[in-house]
Amino acid sequence: MVTEKSDKLRETLSFYRDMYNDKVIFTTAWGYSGMVLLDHARKVWEHVPVLSINTGMLFSETVAFANRLHEQWDLALRWIGPTEGTHLPPAQECCNERKVLPLWYALEPYQAWVSALRWDQASTRKDSKEIETDRQGKIRLAPMLSWTSEECWKYIRDNDVPVQSLHEQGYRSIGCRPCTNLPTSGDERSGRWAGERQECGIHSEKP
Repeated sequence: MVTEKSDKLRETLSFYRDMYNDKVIFTTAWGYSGMVLLDHARKVWEHVPVLSINTGMLFSETVAFANRLHEQWDLALRWIGPTEGTHLPPAQECCNERKVLPLWYALEPYQAWVSALRWDQASTRKDSKEIETDRQGKIRLAPMLSWTSEECWKYIRDNDVPVQSLHEQGYRSIGCRPCTNLPTSGDERSGRWAGERQECGIHSEKP
């Protein structure tokens, strides 16, 4: 099953490359699903274009891992972040200022963006579609929706794909330091925002 999904993912990414050329970009927060996606992308894409958000509050392990992978995989990585003077308001406003708005601005030159969104990550993502139009009118592509956590980890083990050391410490979903804890249930994102919500606003308007 994983082999079949892997073959299909490579074919899909090749289609995206040919369809959108330089008007498509990958987004990642460097979690394990994103590593599966980027490992497939680099096999069909030269200098994979990547946007990543540095909120100024990421784990140091995340930033170090991303910069190391940037060099190892020859990614065309662009870090983006909050505008000058961004303050630290309540969590939803903080996510909006530090993550959502910077991403929307950075996506302006592109027609489409690719993420490692999966149905089994959270209940807020179970109705996601592979091709959707986001709130800014950009095409959001999610070719890994049907992949499960178990399938991702099998692919990682079988192909020696590097992952953040934080995953080895038990973190399943990794974001900013103040809002990331160990999971409190089987839900992959239950450790985010002290379990009060599951989304920052990029993939869903629902918290």
